[in-house]
Amino acid sequence: LKETFKNRPFIVLMVYKLCQVFGERIFQGMLFYIGMYYVCKGDKNMATAIVGKAGSIGVFVTFLVLPTIKPISKWLGKRAGLIIPSVIALVMMLSQPWLLTPEHPHLLMIPTLMLSALSIISNSMINAIVPDICDLDELEHGERREGLFTSVVAFMGKLEISLSLQLVGLLVAFSGANMKTTIQSAAVNERLLWIAIGFGVFFSICALGAAFFFRMTEATMNDVRVKLETRRAAAKATTAGATAAPADT
Repeated sequence: LKETFKNRPFIVLMVYKLCQVFGERIFQGMLFYIGMYYVCKGDKNMATAIVGKAGSIGVFVTFLVLPTIKPISKWLGKRAGLIIPSVIALVMMLSQPWLLTPEHPHLLMIPTLMLSALSIISNSMINAIVPDICDLDELEHGERREGLFTSVVAFMGKLEISLSLQLVGLLVAFSGANMKTTIQSAAVNERLLWIAIGFGVFFSICALGAAFFFRMTEATMNDVRVKLETRRAAAKATTAGATAAPADT
C-alpha cells in the first residue's frame, strides 16, 4: 500500500473505485429493502420476482455492453470512460424518487439493470487503466511492478465490498426497519428511500470528482510509451554490445 500510494494517478483511481463501489453496492443493498417494504408494500414474493427478472435480463445487457467498451474508450479516451458512468449514475440516483413508487413496482427493474451495466463499464475501465499506471511507474522507477498494483487493486476490492455490506446493515438499522415484519411505517419507508438516494448521490458525486482529477490522457500515455520503448531499446543495445565484445576480442 505504501509503495503504490506514492503514485498519484493510482491514488485517484482507487478513490474513484472506492466511491463507485460504495455508491453502487450501498444503493443496491438498500434497494432490496426499499423494493420489498416500500415499492411492493411488504410483498416479498413480488419484490423477489421483479429483482430476479432484472438480474436475468442484466446478464444479456452485460453481453450487449461489453463489445461497446473498447471502441468507445478508443474514441473518447479511458478518462471519459470513468466520467460518463459517473454522470449516468448520478442522473439515475437523482431520478429514483420518480422510479421507485408503489404505483409502478416494475420500474424497480430500471436501477437494477443500470447498475449492472455501469458496474461492468467502470470495472473494465479501471482494469484497462492499471497497465497504464504500471507504464508510468516503470518510467519513474525503472522496474515493472504490475503485480504490486494489481494485488493492491484486488485487496481494495475485497475491503470495499466488506465495508459496503456492513454500511448497508448499519443504514437499515438506522432507518428503524423492523426485520420481524414485512410492513413498515410510512416514516421508515421514507427514511429507507432517502438514505439510499442520499448515499448514492454523495458517492456518485465523489466518483465524478475523482474522475475529473484523473489527469492521465491518451496523449500522456503515448508519450510515456515512447520514452519506455526508447529506454528499452537503448538497454537492449547496451546488453547486446556487452555480450558481443568478448567475441570480437
